[in-house]
Amino acid sequence: MLTNFAMLEYLLLRPRDSEVFSSNRLQFIVLDEAHTYSGAKGIEIALLMRRLREYLIGSKQQIQFVLTSATMGDEDSAIPR
Repeated sequence: MLTNFAMLEYLLLRPRDSEVFSSNRLQFIVLDEAHTYSGAKGIEIALLMRRLREYLIGSKQQIQFVLTSATMGDEDSAIPR
């Protein structure tokens, strides 16, 4: 599943979307814009990932979380390349 955190939370809240998670077919959750996941937003996303993991525990489903970001720093960036 390739999504953003807002849509993932929306899917978890709607009963009619529970089939997406109960089908035992999810192997990866890919969330983009990882460079923005800091502070309060980072905490919210971490809790969302925990909620999803807890939801899937009953199905014995193994899931890999992948965070991506296409943002690159420049010469003055604090993030080493």
